[in-house]
Amino acid sequence: MRGARTGKSRLMTSLLVLSCLLPGARLPSAKPTPSLPYPSLEPVVASLSDLRNRLRIPGLAAAIVIDGEVAWRGHWGNLTTTTPREIASVTKTMAAVVALQEVAQGQLELQDAVAGLPGVQVRHLLSHTSVGRPGESFLYNNARYGILTSILERSSQQQFSELLASRILSPSGMHSSRPGSSSASGVVSNVEDLTRYMAALDGDEMLGEREKQWMWMPISPGLPYALGWFSQSYAGRRVVWHYGQLNGYGSSLVVKIPALRANLVVLSNSSLLSDANHLESGDITRSPLGRSFLAALVDHLPELSPFTGNGSAAISATNHSFSPTAKRPIVHGSGL
Repeated sequence: MRGARTGKSRLMTSLLVLSCLLPGARLPSAKPTPSLPYPSLEPVVASLSDLRNRLRIPGLAAAIVIDGEVAWRGHWGNLTTTTPREIASVTKTMAAVVALQEVAQGQLELQDAVAGLPGVQVRHLLSHTSVGRPGESFLYNNARYGILTSILERSSQQQFSELLASRILSPSGMHSSRPGSSSASGVVSNVEDLTRYMAALDGDEMLGEREKQWMWMPISPGLPYALGWFSQSYAGRRVVWHYGQLNGYGSSLVVKIPALRANLVVLSNSSLLSDANHLESGDITRSPLGRSFLAALVDHLPELSPFTGNGSAAISATNHSFSPTAKRPIVHGSGL
């Protein structure tokens, strides 16, 4: 116990010193550091600073939240952790949460057919596998994902912006954020609010464990995308994440290690945050920032066997009826 307290004290001291050395960085939260045993976060902060300098990003703000507590926050240039920014496609993760809420309430089925798109089901829209032979290959498609807007509005009998406000922003305490009207993009938020969102997903306020498992598991083995989130294995641990990009003037990144309740949130006013590392490939380790975050939180832990299985198997094994070929009489949405 004594050693744990000493480790936490050293970590906070090192972060305080580092924050003072980095131009424009804010001091960490005064809250006690989490009890999760993890090494210094200095390499993550250094990676953020290096990324900003190397890519000449005008402004960048970030935070790390672990086990519901902010372990570090900081900002550089003309952006702070409270500056509102469009989060672009990170909105998709919120739409996925709403979709799984509808499933949990029996208002929607992931295998519901989509009108005008033969063979396409709701889960194919959520997983970007609706183009070609549905469910077999990943092809990121904003327009197809946007069809979920009308599907969710119909199943809930609410406007999508109202769904985001009542089911995501309010329960998470995201009081400085504004909902958008599309399931594909449009939410305006800041780093502080996004840390609250990521922390809320570590609990059961918005989704139960079963629904989160469905949301974070690809529907077919080998695909890089689950339901509204990129999903991959790192040292045998699941990592889920998403990036957002506003061509030329902004980008966002959220990364979560569910088993460790560890989260990274980054916003910038340059699209280079995601563009330079080709995150559209579906591999967060292509990003030096992503690699440093995962290394800091995972590399000191024993390596596990890679997780296996796919979304169909996971859902079939539960009490929730899920069959890739089943169709209900109700058909949602419209085709393009």
